[in-house]
Amino acid sequence: MAAVRAHAPAAIVRDICDERLRFLQSLKTWAVFGGGWGRRVAEVKAAALQMANGQGAAPSLTPAAAAPGRGAVPVEIGAQQGTAGAVVAVGAVAARQAHAAGARPLIIAVIVFATVAAAIGAWLFWRGRQRRKQEA
Repeated sequence: MAAVRAHAPAAIVRDICDERLRFLQSLKTWAVFGGGWGRRVAEVKAAALQMANGQGAAPSLTPAAAAPGRGAVPVEIGAQQGTAGAVVAVGAVAARQAHAAGARPLIIAVIVFATVAAAIGAWLFWRGRQRRKQEA
């Protein structure tokens, strides 16, 4: 912290943003995403320099309107099925262990019922969460 305090805030901002830009330019995906990354680094640098120079609050970095061409992210069916599948797998292990321990068939049936209910609940929760993400 002492080393940071020994330097001018504007110089630190410039150095950090320049290093960030160098790192991004070294990535193999720079050709695809570099334009947006470079613009964002420039925006952050300008806003941070404004704050470092004591010129008040920085302007908002969020766009006023949604960017054109952006659409909803498709629901990932594999993840949706995987969540419910994990619950079923855990329930199957629990039922198998209960059977191996000599539990009565009614107890095993309750475990199976609870597993199915939990799997359906996990699937519905996941599905609702994905819908809320797409609507936002």
